[in-house]
Amino acid sequence: MLCLIGWVIGFFFYELGLLIHLLLVLAAIIAIVKVLSIKNDFK
Repeated sequence: MLCLIGWVIGFFFYELGLLIHLLLVLAAIIAIVKVLSIKNDFK
């Protein structure tokens, strides 16, 4: 039982880590797009 709870918690944190990585990648892409669009506005 304790092993099962540990596995569930571990799986939850693993999924949470994946979600955080996806959000970081998404934020980086948005930041790059904003910077590129600002540079294009100056032209």
